[in-house]
Amino acid sequence: MDTTADAHYGDPGALARDLADALNFEIRALAAAGCRHIQIDEPLFAREADNALAFGIECLERCFHGIPEGVTQIMHMCCGYPGQLDEADYPKADPGSYLQLADALDRSSIHQISIEHAHRANDGALFEMFGNTALILGVVDIAVSRVEAVEEIVDRLRHALR
Repeated sequence: MDTTADAHYGDPGALARDLADALNFEIRALAAAGCRHIQIDEPLFAREADNALAFGIECLERCFHGIPEGVTQIMHMCCGYPGQLDEADYPKADPGSYLQLADALDRSSIHQISIEHAHRANDGALFEMFGNTALILGVVDIAVSRVEAVEEIVDRLRHALR
């Protein structure tokens, strides 16, 4: 909803709920058409953790309300993207935001959560906070133009496993 003009609601939570209900209609149609893995990309949770806790997770649940068993509910939680490639100092979410949101997300109905890991190695304590929800790590840096060596990616995975 960050890129949606609000000339009506004046209340971010109300706007988010209605957008979630609209997305739910589309997600249910995808599930009815046979999609078994459906992902919502969430660009603001990590950058606005207080709003995510106040109404965002509820809205995420609304997005997936009523979908049939057997459909994997996935959420990608962005931590920020550069305006251009190789921009090293672009704004990113606070490193503690994933930790702040982990417990509430692990208690949600979401099955899998995808998080950035390549351009910011996450605190290992984060991985232990997800007992009910599978954590997917983005281990290829999307913000660089150079092709990363396989060894770099393998090292990121090994570090996360430790």
